Amino acid sequence: MRILPIPHDGRAILVKRFIVENFGAARQAPFQTPGPQRPLPAGPRRCDDDEVRYNGTMDAKTLKVLEWDALIALLAAQASHAMGHERCLALRPRVPLDEVSAALRITTECRELRQLAGELPQGGIVDIRPALRRAAQGLTLAGEDLLAVGHTLRSARRLKDWLHERRDDFPALVELAEPIAGLSSLSDTLLAAFDAAGSLADSASPELARIRQRLREAQSAVRHALQRIISAQAAALQDPIATLRGDRFVLPVRADAKASVPGLVHDQSGSGQTLYIEPLGVVELNNAVRQRQLDARAEEERILADLTAQVAAVHDPIAWTCEALGDLDFAQAKARLADRLRGELPRLNRKGNTRLFKARHPLLVERLGDAVVPIDMQVEDDHPILLITGPNTGGKTVALKTLGLCVLMTQAGLLPPVARGSEVGVVSELFADIGDEQSLSQNLSTFSGHMANIIRILAQADGRTLVLLDELGAGTDPAEGAALGRAIIEELQARGARLVATTHYGELKMLAYQRAGVRNAAVEFDLETLSPTYRLLLGVSGQSNAVAIAERLGLSEPLVARSRELLAHRATETSELVAEVERDRHLAAEWLQRAEKARNRAEALKHEYDAKLAAWHQERRDLEAKAKERVEQQVRSAKGEIAAIIRDLQGVRTAQAAQRATERLEKFQKKKKPPAAPVGPQEVLEVGKTVLVAKLGQSGKVLTLPDADGNLKVQVGILTVTVHRRDLSLKSGAQLVDTPPPPRRTGTIVIPAEPAGLSLDMRGLMQHEAVPAADRYLDQALRSQLREVTLIHGAGSGALRNALRAWLKDNPAVASFRPGGPSEGGDGVTRVVLR
Repeated sequence: MRILPIPHDGRAILVKRFIVENFGAARQAPFQTPGPQRPLPAGPRRCDDDEVRYNGTMDAKTLKVLEWDALIALLAAQASHAMGHERCLALRPRVPLDEVSAALRITTECRELRQLAGELPQGGIVDIRPALRRAAQGLTLAGEDLLAVGHTLRSARRLKDWLHERRDDFPALVELAEPIAGLSSLSDTLLAAFDAAGSLADSASPELARIRQRLREAQSAVRHALQRIISAQAAALQDPIATLRGDRFVLPVRADAKASVPGLVHDQSGSGQTLYIEPLGVVELNNAVRQRQLDARAEEERILADLTAQVAAVHDPIAWTCEALGDLDFAQAKARLADRLRGELPRLNRKGNTRLFKARHPLLVERLGDAVVPIDMQVEDDHPILLITGPNTGGKTVALKTLGLCVLMTQAGLLPPVARGSEVGVVSELFADIGDEQSLSQNLSTFSGHMANIIRILAQADGRTLVLLDELGAGTDPAEGAALGRAIIEELQARGARLVATTHYGELKMLAYQRAGVRNAAVEFDLETLSPTYRLLLGVSGQSNAVAIAERLGLSEPLVARSRELLAHRATETSELVAEVERDRHLAAEWLQRAEKARNRAEALKHEYDAKLAAWHQERRDLEAKAKERVEQQVRSAKGEIAAIIRDLQGVRTAQAAQRATERLEKFQKKKKPPAAPVGPQEVLEVGKTVLVAKLGQSGKVLTLPDADGNLKVQVGILTVTVHRRDLSLKSGAQLVDTPPPPRRTGTIVIPAEPAGLSLDMRGLMQHEAVPAADRYLDQALRSQLREVTLIHGAGSGALRNALRAWLKDNPAVASFRPGGPSEGGDGVTRVVLR
């Protein structure tokens, strides 16, 4: 009989049915305890060995032929206690992808936990469910059972705390441990009631301590009385010691000296030479000892019954704790198996596409270790049909079982022995027809048995089904078998099912060359050693090599020659077709290789172009930055000279001094004005004409004609700059006559319409906003003929203050600056003296 698990949705704690004979009917806890207070299920479903019911729909016959029971027996051997062992044996593949993903997440988490922090601390945990069941039925538990409950509850609590410390890294395992109840008071009470040997301690109750003390006193009185008799009647005794018979102290008296020690005979030796006599003088004392023993036993029974009642009162929390302990041990068993098989986590997909790299049969890995030859196998949208050919004993069937078990393991939350990068398509059903299906009881031949199974498979196969067929069409006439095999392949392909089949029929090998979606694979065979290599070669068809093998085994040369002669005609037709197909394949492969090279070259050119484009953009940004810096320097220099001239004009007292200042200003204007083009033939300024930009010292092409203000755009290298028409000259030396020359400036100083204030408040501005604002303000202050101004920037972190003072230090219009005085605002302002 099998106990069946309940599905786990991956978001809540696993909810499983408890075993009726272990737990009995659910009880209500009399008080609240940590952990979920959900009512327990009534019990698990049961089924016969030939019928499998669980949270999926995987075919029972498939599980049998793929040796699923052997695999989960290997898994169960990794469990630490019976609760985890039970879950291992009940494991079946899941179907919903979210459940598969959740189960794999628990396995991988536990594997990572073992690698980082070691095994789960499960010391002291035992299966206490039988004791819990008896307690629920009202039976008094023995001391060893109560002690086991105490140790298990305490160890469970420690395990939960240990996981909780790692909750951020292993949330799925922490969730599994959530139902573990604290129950520290109960576990402490149980453990305190027993000694190290598992017997009730004197401290279990004050009454028990009092009774046991009186018992020890009564026993001491008996021993003293017997010691006196031994001393007086030593000659009548077989041995000078006291012993027990039926809980009463007696003396070993020689049969011939019976009269020397009057009393009650309780026993005699086998030879009859020794009588075990309770002397009359100690009868009452023995009666007192016996009474004390009965009192102690009654008190012990009362204590055990009371402790049992305490356990039964919290039946549900203890039961959920057992469930959680079973789940955690089950997770660790899966992690241990993954390490044992060197399994890896495959990617999952809903389409049924499976790509296995370096896959190994898990049972062979356990048996042979590294000697197992890994195989690659792909069953996907482009090639949903895979036909494996090759000689007998070459590994075809092993390849089928490897694929089947890897898929089943993945869907059961186990890590299959595959390489990283493998992918498993989650299927709703996996069917396998492998091995001898002969049945004497049903009067079926091998062929009939296979066909009955295939008919059953065809009735259920659909687009989410994976089918494994061994020796498709075998067991009957080859021509008919090949025809049936092809029809079955075509039907399964039409239904959208994935199929992996083994065959010896050449007609089926040709399907890969005749029908889209079908791919050949061959198991490699070494003809020199007459042994398989067990490697699976995708994309090629294998040969049975029966004649070659027979020859190497000693078949006579005439028979070998005749066999080859009979095969010659048929082989010629097949080989010609295969050769033609192979030529087409090689040609396609050659064109594919050329296309791949062209694609690689195109990608290389694209990378090269991207690099050059990035370099061009960087160069453009660098040139723009340099040009901007040059212009800013020129502006700052010009402002300084203008400020100096203005100050000179402000100090003018005579007409001669005014004339000198005016001449100085005109000289400055002439110095800043770009040199005029040499006199020569006149030319009209047009779009596309090459000109020289005097300020940049570079030539460029005119992009637009001058606007009303005389500004136009010129392309200089990779830059587009806006310049005034007067800043241009023609490389040919001709003068530009499209617009009249600008009027000559005089030395008159223009005062701004709005005079600047005595201070500028920049509090709240960023550095990149404050510096331009201060620049504009100082320019207005100079035009307003101000001698000293105040910049208000605030104290703050000092970043704005430091940036402004660093800028003022290099400003040619500034004569000096200082922090404000105590009455001026302190270090929150800067007083600036202009030139």
